[in-house]
Order: sequence, then structure tokens, then C-alpha cells
Amino acid sequence: MAGNTNIQQVPSHSLLDPGPLWKAYRMARNESDREDLLQDAVALLPRAELRVQGQTELLTAGYRSGGLLSLYFGQDPVYQFDAAGRLRRAFVAGLLYRSEAVTISRLQKVRSEKAVTLLRHDLSPVELAEFRQHMQALLTTLHEALAGNAVTVARCVPEGHNWTALLLESLAKIAAADPWIAGPIVGRKAGSQSQTGR
Repeated sequence: MAGNTNIQQVPSHSLLDPGPLWKAYRMARNESDREDLLQDAVALLPRAELRVQGQTELLTAGYRSGGLLSLYFGQDPVYQFDAAGRLRRAFVAGLLYRSEAVTISRLQKVRSEKAVTLLRHDLSPVELAEFRQHMQALLTTLHEALAGNAVTVARCVPEGHNWTALLLESLAKIAAADPWIAGPIVGRKAGSQSQTGR
């Protein structure tokens, strides 16, 4: 069964803006601005750029207040987890994903002068399984690299953290999380009009 698709008209300042972390990520999309991610993602403390053996892209990892982990696998994908290891948000293939407790919604914005048309698609069970499989493959590769001492720190803020131990502990929480999807993300209320179809 296909997932639901919602179309909403929302102000550009709505709760769907993922916040400073994602603004820093967008600035780092250009190769020349890569350093901005570690420098400007001040909401992540501690944070680090890591070199994973066999990978050409740097991995950026960091923790928000309360132990919320964010993992940037190069420029894309990006995953955010809550303190219990459940997925909250993701950025995959240029699209934003958000937890909805029982599934994940894919969000795509189409901007005009007056508003933002938000295309929201709740993943079907098949789509959800494929999404999770892709995420788990990346996390498994990272876990194996960390366990095999194949990860080195390129830069970090602040100095002094044992990133291998930190990430292995976090990856264990993610692997054990049940359910693996966090509850719906609640933000500022914003007026909207919606139309739901199949």
C-alpha cells in the first residue's frame, strides 16, 4: 500500500525549518565551504570531523544538548537521533525526512513569493524498510571501522574526547532502540491548508 501524500501551504518561517544545524549543513554543501560545518554548527558540542579508512568523504559527528547525535556522511546523507538512539530527522538524496512515531515523512519544499508549498509523503512499509536498510548499512560500516581502529580524528571541538568510545556507545543505543523511530517532532504552530490524497 502506498504512503499518504499531503500538500500544505505554510509560511517560510514555519516549524518545518529544521534549525541552525541544517543551516550549517546547507552552507557546507559546497566543497569550498566544507570547514563551515564544523565551525558554524555550534549547537553540536562536542563535534568532530573523522576520517574513515576506505571512505573518500569525511564523517562529521556531533552531539546536541541532551545527548542527541547527528551524523553527516559527507554531504549526504545526514541522520539525527534522540538520546535513546531513535531516529528524529534525516537528509537523504537532497530531501528532508522527519519522524512521525509509526513511520517517517519525506518533506519537499517548493517556494513561491508568498508561501512555501510543502509536499509531505508518509513512507509506505516497503519504502520505510528500504530507508532503514540503507541507514543500517552505513551505520554497520561505521561501527566496523570504529571497532577496527580504522577511524581517525581530523578536527574536533573541543579537544580531548574519545570519539571511538563515544560513537560506539551511541551506535549500540541506535541498534537496540525499539521502536527505532522517535515520536513526532513538535515545533511552533503555523497556519496551514492541507489536502490529502493516495
